[in-house]
Amino acid sequence: METRNLVLIGTSDLNDMRMLAALLEGNEYDVAKASDSGSLRDQLRQRQPSLILVDAYLPGLEVADILRAMKSDPDMAEIPVLGIVPAADVGLRQTLRRSGADDLVGRPFEADEILLRLRTALETRHQAQESANLEKLLFSVISAFESREEAKKGHPERVARMTRRLGERMQLSPADQEALYKGGILHDIGMIKVPKHVVDKPGALTSEEFELMKLHTIWGERMCRPVQSLQRVLPIIRHHHEQMDGKGYPDGLVGEQIPRLARILAVAEIFDALSSDRPYRARMSRPEALRYLHEYASRNWLDAEIVAQFLKMVDEEGWPEIPPLEHETLNLEKSGAPGGIRDKKTPV
Repeated sequence: METRNLVLIGTSDLNDMRMLAALLEGNEYDVAKASDSGSLRDQLRQRQPSLILVDAYLPGLEVADILRAMKSDPDMAEIPVLGIVPAADVGLRQTLRRSGADDLVGRPFEADEILLRLRTALETRHQAQESANLEKLLFSVISAFESREEAKKGHPERVARMTRRLGERMQLSPADQEALYKGGILHDIGMIKVPKHVVDKPGALTSEEFELMKLHTIWGERMCRPVQSLQRVLPIIRHHHEQMDGKGYPDGLVGEQIPRLARILAVAEIFDALSSDRPYRARMSRPEALRYLHEYASRNWLDAEIVAQFLKMVDEEGWPEIPPLEHETLNLEKSGAPGGIRDKKTPV
């Protein structure tokens, strides 16, 4: 039997309460009732409703204060709230919106409008929950991949932390900082489709193996594309191996054609790679790894401005020692001078 959604109605107007309860119960919703802000809060704690339909003039605490408290509580923040506000009261409508109301219902009531807005809010919440579940599943996939590849452990989390901190220092928006963190965790998720003997190969990759390795960026983007909450992360996953000179992959983007967040993550990822043990070379010291980052910027492989900000961050804040992790195809020429990033040649 399908569980019915519980709607908590908050209003002190008995006629409105009867009308709204009858409307919702007649459309297969369960109903809980609150006639003042105190009972609304009690019902909210006790019943965990699917949605709240609340009168802006509910007696007791200001509804705007209740909304702000709800939206700051992790257990309640995702519950949709529809505020009941007189259509002409523009100021109150704006106050409720700013306080966290997901939508507004005008008074006098229109039954069809109420049902439509209610269904839309519940569907939006359902999609967000599905997206969050899919996101957790992908993070579990990364964890399983790390367990399979002992040397890979810690790499996604380190890159995620470095990129998010760099984004914070660059005063990017909170949404971009969150995208950088998630991108750090998920940037190599497509590697699970690359055969293990290619991923683990200690020597140079053949041309065929390298072409297969490059596909992990495309595979990773496709895996994450259905997740609505990861749409901002997709360009990071696809383009974190592009180079400023256009010789990266998968699309050969040049300069600022490369999404900015992908350019940021590329710097942190390469620093983590250079600072880590590989099957074909030992880790570099931190000064040496930072020197190579500077060289990569001067050769127009990495964004020079972002590298400069990363170098400043490491100088001012420092970073802990990097434990061993799985190799990534990063090339340094035999001469000891930096070579092309992530090609099939074996670095020293």
